[in-house]
Amino acid sequence: MAARARNPLGAHGAITGVAQPACSSGQPATMHQPPATPVPPAPTPTPAPAAYTFADEFTGPAGSLPDTTKWLWDVGPGASIGGNNETENYVQSSNNSYLDGNGHLVIAATSDGAGRVNSARIKSNFHQLFGHWEASIAIPNVAGCWPAFWFLGQGQWPGCGECDVMENYGTGFAEGTIWNSTATRNQHGRSTSTMDGRFHTYRMDWVKGSINLYYDNTLYTSATSVNLTPWPFDSNGGSYCLLNIAVNGTGTGGVQPNPALLPAKMLVDYVHCWT
Repeated sequence: MAARARNPLGAHGAITGVAQPACSSGQPATMHQPPATPVPPAPTPTPAPAAYTFADEFTGPAGSLPDTTKWLWDVGPGASIGGNNETENYVQSSNNSYLDGNGHLVIAATSDGAGRVNSARIKSNFHQLFGHWEASIAIPNVAGCWPAFWFLGQGQWPGCGECDVMENYGTGFAEGTIWNSTATRNQHGRSTSTMDGRFHTYRMDWVKGSINLYYDNTLYTSATSVNLTPWPFDSNGGSYCLLNIAVNGTGTGGVQPNPALLPAKMLVDYVHCWT
């Protein structure tokens, strides 16, 4: 969940009202350009196997914590744990991370009634080098809230590598970002459809030298060891999964959520990992 700087909308659009370059015959130069190289089709996600190296379907009694043999909690002020000027307080509480009794994990950002927000940040007690991770998630699109499904490798950030498979800043879109080992460059994409409160799948396919991120099986972010250097992922000892809702901070543009809109709940139907 490293913060990013964005180009303004249209920053890379076509320039209009400017004379186009011409060849010596006076015709537009584009008249004599070779045919464009066909764009190769986007890769499709690898089919899921019959068995997983890590999986949670979040079955269990309503109100219970998720499986503590599979998940760990980060606890404390978000500003010191996650950075990015966040203002939530992460807790291990069944008010903020719990099963709903219908096969879903709920991560909830809640008001404590005194102007502060409690939330949860959980991480898998499992990591894997290369392979595939997928989650089905329903996202709350609430201004000031910052839900995420993301990955860190072993070791210190940012050298361990960070891959944000899904983040939402209350803008109505899902966004994916893959960072280099100094957190100074990234490859970033945004879903073409807006969030609708329904479940959508978010997927990371990771092989040596390449990571592809998918939204509902459509590629929306991609990076390789060639176009994103220095590349941290092939030697990070394996990555683990994180699920959380941050509040305020750099990602939301410094917006504090309206207490009347809390609790904001992110529902997770499953998390799967395989080789």
